[in-house]
Amino acid sequence: MAETTVTTEQKPLALIKRAVELYRDGGTERLKRGAEEYLRINTPLLEKPQYQDRRIDNERRWEYIETHIEPEHESVLDIGCAEGVFCARAAECGLYAVGVDSDDESIRIARNTHSGDTAAFRAQEITPETVSDLPESDIVLFLTVHHHWVSAFGFESAAEMIRMLCEKSDLFVYEPPGDRYLGSETNDLPQPLSEYYADLFREIVGDDARIVATYTSSYTGAGREDPIFIVDTSER
Repeated sequence: MAETTVTTEQKPLALIKRAVELYRDGGTERLKRGAEEYLRINTPLLEKPQYQDRRIDNERRWEYIETHIEPEHESVLDIGCAEGVFCARAAECGLYAVGVDSDDESIRIARNTHSGDTAAFRAQEITPETVSDLPESDIVLFLTVHHHWVSAFGFESAAEMIRMLCEKSDLFVYEPPGDRYLGSETNDLPQPLSEYYADLFREIVGDDARIVATYTSSYTGAGREDPIFIVDTSER
């Protein structure tokens, strides 16, 4: 999912405000990524790397997901689909895949690369007001999006949006960020990250959403491990 960026057209006060938001969202590492994004946008010679190329674990992530695709599953909705890699994989498995992302350039690449009879992509900013407009789907992929929604809309609004998505699906694939404890005032917690997010997800969605499998995947090979939860939401 695309993030809010700053450009040279913005006033200095707006730039400072955005820097504070980035630091509050993820500390110095998040501020560093925001600065890199700023330089990319304001330095035309720097080419924007595709999201799929910044991760080293897409093959493993898809293996985890594919293991839980059942014969009765016919459709996939990928929230924050980036350049559409997982939609393309789902289409190869015979599922109708819809990818949604707020970044126009990512959607353009996805359409040029993967669009076909069983894969479609839309550029859309998902908000608390528009999340209910998303189509129902047998499987919903919600991969490294939660923290963006918390940053944009607040923790409670993001939680309500997740509940709506779970009600639209039979299987929900949830990947929170592996470098922070969302909903906590500190990252210095003794509880392992996977356990923390399993508890948090149940708190948000309720016990009728059953976690059937938990995995971890290396984000970039630089020490960050993202938990991935496969959740049965068919009883909601």
